[in-house]
Amino acid sequence: RLRDGDRFWYESYLPQPMVQMVESQTLARIIKRNTEIGDELQDNVFLASEPCPGDYNNDGTVDFFDISSFMNGFSNQDARADFNAHDGVFDFFDV
Repeated sequence: RLRDGDRFWYESYLPQPMVQMVESQTLARIIKRNTEIGDELQDNVFLASEPCPGDYNNDGTVDFFDISSFMNGFSNQDARADFNAHDGVFDFFDV
C-alpha cells in the first residue's frame, strides 16, 4: 500500500533498465501505441501545433484584446479578419 500516492513507486520495484524505459515514454507514444492515431499526432500533445485563429493579436491568450483587435481589423477590412475561406468578403460569416 506504500505506492498509493507515491508516483515514483516503480523506481524501487522495477529493474533499472525498465525504469529508464518507463521514464523515456511520452504521452504521444502511448497514444500512438494504443490507438489508430499515427504520425499526424505531434510529439508534444500539450501544445497546439498551429496558433489559434482566435488569438488575433498573437499574445498567447484569447481575451477582450483579441476581440477588439479583430473588430478593428474587420472594420478596416484587414485580410486577417476574413475568417471564412479568405474570400475577400467581410460579412457576418467572418464574425
